[in-house]
Amino acid sequence: MQVKVTNPSPTEAILTIEPTLAELNSIKKHTLEHFKNTVKVPGFRAGKTPIELVEKHTDQNALQSRFLDEAIEQLYRQALQSKELRPVESPKITLKKFV
Repeated sequence: MQVKVTNPSPTEAILTIEPTLAELNSIKKHTLEHFKNTVKVPGFRAGKTPIELVEKHTDQNALQSRFLDEAIEQLYRQALQSKELRPVESPKITLKKFV
């Protein structure tokens, strides 16, 4: 993950976070594990469905929403730790690109 920090003022920091594909795949797998117990796929017991089928049978809007929430939370936390920053208020997040 690449993290760039710019400081427009002494009390403000702007983080630009660019995650790697491996980090995003890990977050995606974690998100699909969340849906694994709720998705019903014929021929499989609850919680025993393969991840590939969970992804196909999950509402894509719900999956994207949960993925974004999870990715932002994890990547933001990691960026703060790596740059040793302590925020005093909630971040203002702008998503530049999501495919």
